[in-house]
Amino acid sequence: MWGANHPNQTDRGLQLSRRDRAPKIWMSVQIFGMAAFRAAVAKGIELAERAARYVEDSRTLELMAPASLGIVCFRVKPDGGALDDRALHQLNRKVLARVFWEERAFMSSTLLRRKFSLRMCVINHSTTWDDVRETLETIERLGRAALAAS
Repeated sequence: MWGANHPNQTDRGLQLSRRDRAPKIWMSVQIFGMAAFRAAVAKGIELAERAARYVEDSRTLELMAPASLGIVCFRVKPDGGALDDRALHQLNRKVLARVFWEERAFMSSTLLRRKFSLRMCVINHSTTWDDVRETLETIERLGRAALAAS
């Protein structure tokens, strides 16, 4: 029987062990230099801010909070739509699932002020504006399709 005294083996995997990460960081800084890390972080921040501006200009998306670091939170909320928060919650969950299962992008979700939000985190150094824009366009398209199907 599962209980407090039964170990959960998922808590004992290599991913959760305490490996020494400092040598990897030190070696990366030695090879690539701090300027490369600064540039990668700045690029992620710039892409998130650009994505936030895209969302603000969209008639299908709603910005839920200002972009912060490399993160932008938003949701599908069609312009002129008379959907309540519960319906918007369901609509955005459907869109998130389709984005994930169709392997368009890996995104997460969060609750902001008790409202379901899509969460895009742009931290990969190889991500381009085209990648972000295509993802946002896909989300707009999937949102409109999910709305039409309801």
